[in-house]
Amino acid sequence: MGDVRAVLGQLASVLRESGASIPPGGFADHPRTRAVVDEMGRMDEEVTALAASEQRPIHPVRVIRAVRAAFPRETTVAIDVGCITQHIAGGTPFSRSSSPAP
Repeated sequence: MGDVRAVLGQLASVLRESGASIPPGGFADHPRTRAVVDEMGRMDEEVTALAASEQRPIHPVRVIRAVRAAFPRETTVAIDVGCITQHIAGGTPFSRSSSPAP
């Protein structure tokens, strides 16, 4: 366990002291970055198809996407752990920045 802010500060200090320098967006054209972006797009398409499905019983992602659409982005949702956790991760991306673009 640790404080995310403190750990990131420590990591940033180590990187500065090492002389490592990566310009903003420096990884954008890296082959691995492109592969991850492509895979995330494929996964999003798959999750979107599951959310739109009329299958019975209802797929958990369909419920998650409906809840996500009903509440503001800032809403915090508490869930019980279990198999639904993997659907929450796919149905509710958390990798998007909430900070305004520079």
